[in-house]
Amino acid sequence: MGPPCAAYSGDRPFLFVSYAHKDSELVFPELERLHGDGYRLWYDEGIEPGSEWPEEIATSLARAALFLVFISPNAVESRNVRNEINFALNNGKPFIAVYLAPTRLPPGLELRMGDIQAVLKHRLDRGTYSTKLSKVLPAAVRDSGSVARPSLRAPTEPRTAAGSTFDSLVE
Repeated sequence: MGPPCAAYSGDRPFLFVSYAHKDSELVFPELERLHGDGYRLWYDEGIEPGSEWPEEIATSLARAALFLVFISPNAVESRNVRNEINFALNNGKPFIAVYLAPTRLPPGLELRMGDIQAVLKHRLDRGTYSTKLSKVLPAAVRDSGSVARPSLRAPTEPRTAAGSTFDSLVE
């Protein structure tokens, strides 16, 4: 399965997406749907060949308005995903975790991610999942005029975080 969309490269607020490459077939349909709903997404497909990979990741993550990580057993085993999580948390990025499958976090990640808002996709039907995710994604990372199909957005206002990270579990 090829990349679902081009990675965002402009100056407007965007979501930084972190995932394990082994989960591409689960994550790419999610990215395609989010992109179709107008969300500006940056993920590692935005790295130019010959670029310094860690520098590109860090620069994009530092510029992102929100860190969105897809959690799975593959993701918690990925050194790159763990590094991105730690960088996001160390830099106070608003943070949302979408659990693709039941996943036991290693103790270090459990300690770091204990208060992070999570959407437990694997426990929800498609409609409920879409509604929950739309409530936590900020409107600032979405082009409202470029929606290609019916929006994910629920009729209610999105939740906001009191601090730099979200602090509840969404089921």
